[in-house]
Amino acid sequence: MMAASVSITDIPETVVIGKPIDVKWSVSGKGAAETAVVYSTKSSGDAAPTKDMYKSMSPRPALSADLPGDFETSFVMGELINVYVRAYATVDGTTSWSDEEVVQVTVK
Repeated sequence: MMAASVSITDIPETVVIGKPIDVKWSVSGKGAAETAVVYSTKSSGDAAPTKDMYKSMSPRPALSADLPGDFETSFVMGELINVYVRAYATVDGTTSWSDEEVVQVTVK
């Protein structure tokens, strides 16, 4: 079976502290998948991403989603910082990742 393809389709470049960071992503492929958004205050850089690299997982991960599909979630950051965000999907034991996106949390 071919691996899934994951891409973030909508994410803000900046967000005001305490306001939700809304993330939309798309997963192509076939079958059932676990998919979610993970985020951290540190970038994974050029390293191959793993769930352990990211401190937090967004609420409402889709633990059993039929593919292909479009998904959305949001989370709130309470500090002025850059947040590094990726979406992933695991299908038949193989995990695919989106590119890493960065959101700057600002005062205004």
